Amino acid sequence: MDYSVTGSSGLQYRQSNRCGLSVPVRQLITAVVGAIVCFGLAVLLHYAYDWSGERLPVAVFASVNESVWEHIKILLWPFLLWSIAEYYILRPDPRRLLVGKTVGALAVAVMTICFFFVYSGILGRTVVWVDISSAFLWLLLGELVSLRVLNLPHNIEALYGVAAAVMTLIVVMLLCFTASPPRIGLFADPETGLYGLETTP
Repeated sequence: MDYSVTGSSGLQYRQSNRCGLSVPVRQLITAVVGAIVCFGLAVLLHYAYDWSGERLPVAVFASVNESVWEHIKILLWPFLLWSIAEYYILRPDPRRLLVGKTVGALAVAVMTICFFFVYSGILGRTVVWVDISSAFLWLLLGELVSLRVLNLPHNIEALYGVAAAVMTLIVVMLLCFTASPPRIGLFADPETGLYGLETTP
């Protein structure tokens, strides 16, 4: 039998004695598992372009150089793909899910950019273990931010149109900026100075 429990925030959470877990707990577990799965996929995507013999279709999803943008790309594709699993696992209102995942994706991108340029600027170099651990941290943060937005006691469904437009822009950028990257530092390989699919300066 299902029943509702009102939490201290005033939100009503559905609980079921069939699974023994409240929806927020299930969401939290899904978020943590999602971060782990997305991180594993991101690691594979980091090497997939080289493994494929540098096939162009693979370049759409995998990193082609060591630029910050290419690392954001291999984090966001799994993050967005996991949204499908979350929908079938949690069965949320799809409009609320889209708003939450859009905010989460922006959080992943912004934190990746800010942290990389701040820490590498301070140290004057990059550290592999810092890059790897921070990538998992930002994926987990993105999942938790999405979870927080999903459970807001506000009519966030009203932001569905804005979220859809922003998410569309994110996907277009992911699809286009490897082949045609803007000539700014975010898209430059810090080791070679090359952009996107360039092989020579």
